[in-house]
Amino acid sequence: MPILFALVGPTGVGKTELGMKLAKERQAEVICMDSRQVYEGFRIGTAQPTAEERAAVKHHLVDFFSPRESYSAGLFCEQVKDVLAAAPETNFIIVGGSGLYLKSLSEGLPALPKPSPEIRERLKAEKESEGLLSQYKRATEIDPEAMLKIKEGDAQRIWRVLEVYEQTKELFSSLSRHRVGGLGAIETRLLDLPAPELRARQAARFEAMIAAGWLEEVENLSKVYPKTCPAFESLGYAELREYLEHGTDFKAIRGQILQRQWQYTRRQRTWNRHQISA
Repeated sequence: MPILFALVGPTGVGKTELGMKLAKERQAEVICMDSRQVYEGFRIGTAQPTAEERAAVKHHLVDFFSPRESYSAGLFCEQVKDVLAAAPETNFIIVGGSGLYLKSLSEGLPALPKPSPEIRERLKAEKESEGLLSQYKRATEIDPEAMLKIKEGDAQRIWRVLEVYEQTKELFSSLSRHRVGGLGAIETRLLDLPAPELRARQAARFEAMIAAGWLEEVENLSKVYPKTCPAFESLGYAELREYLEHGTDFKAIRGQILQRQWQYTRRQRTWNRHQISA
C-alpha cells in the first residue's frame, strides 16, 4: 500500500512539522486529513500548510473545497482513493487530527444510502411547520438506539435518521454497523503532549495566527461568503467575524476561541485513546 502510515494527534501538537520532516525523509507526499483545511481561502485560521511548506513537500486535500459546501468523511475517502489511484507508485503519509476520517478510510463507511435532497428539503419545511422537537420525538420512536447520542437541537442528525428510514425502511442504527469500502489497517502514529504544554502551544498558536493576519483573512472572506457557509463553522471564524462586525471585547473573544479549542481537543484525545493505539 502506498500509505506508509498516518500521523494523528490533537490540534497544536506539531503534526504538520513532524509530517513534513518524515515526508522528506521517506520521499513521500502528504495527504491532509482535516475537515477544515480543505476550505479554499480559509488558510490561516485552519492552520493550512503554508505555500513554502507545500512547495517543499506536495500536499493533497488542502485549500481546494468550496466554502459553501459541507465536507464529509465520505468525500474524504473518495478523494483519498482518487489520489492513490492517480499515483500508485508514490508513497504517502496521512497527517491530521480527524480520527473519524481515518477510521472511515481504513474500515470503510457505514452502509447508508446517499442523502436525498428532496427528502431533506421536505424535512426542512416540516421543521418550520411542526417544529424540530416533533421531528426529534418521531425519530426517537422510529430508532431509539440511534437517537441516544443525538441532541434535540441537532437538526442535521435528526433529519438523517428520518431520511434513512424513509429511503430504506431500515434503521440508521442497524445500517451504520455495517461498513463497506475500507482500505484495511493503516499503521498509525499517535502524537500527544501533557495538557498544560498543549494548552500553552494552542495559546501561542492563536497569537501567531493573529499576527499572521487572521483578522484580515476573516474580514476579506466575510465580503465574499455569508456567515451561513459551512466553512464559517471552522473554529474561531464566527467569533472573529462577530468581533469585526460588532466590536465586541477581543480579550473575551480570544478566551472563547481558546476554550472551544480545548473542548475540541479533549474530544480528540478521548477518541484517540479509545480508537487508536500509539
